[in-house]
Amino acid sequence: MLDINKKVVPFFIEQISGDAKEWQIKFEDIHSVDEAEEIIGLSAFTERKDAEDPELWEIGAVGYSVIDKHLGAIGEVTDHIQKPGQDLLEVTFNSETFFIPFVEAMIIKVDNKKGILYTDLPEGLININT
Repeated sequence: MLDINKKVVPFFIEQISGDAKEWQIKFEDIHSVDEAEEIIGLSAFTERKDAEDPELWEIGAVGYSVIDKHLGAIGEVTDHIQKPGQDLLEVTFNSETFFIPFVEAMIIKVDNKKGILYTDLPEGLININT
């Protein structure tokens, strides 16, 4: 949602990427540079998906290390991909890239100070999508 003339207007996100300092967001109904320039600098708001654990969905997962409960260190988050129904984290380790669902059931702890996501991934998940 964007604050346009002190009114909150819904905009649907098509794609999002970035890091802890800066984000690039592609909205569904913005199709040209001129349209995009009209919304530069507006305040943006989003609804949290998880009222119980607000740290879980902190902006800035890109660049975080990923440590799995069973596998140990499995890589670094290189992208946060928003998809309808479920976000994905792109993780890179030793030149291999794989995706893990960014869902509360698999992310067991977030350490924002150290930049670490602790996961409990189902057996075989990483092998499925590499």
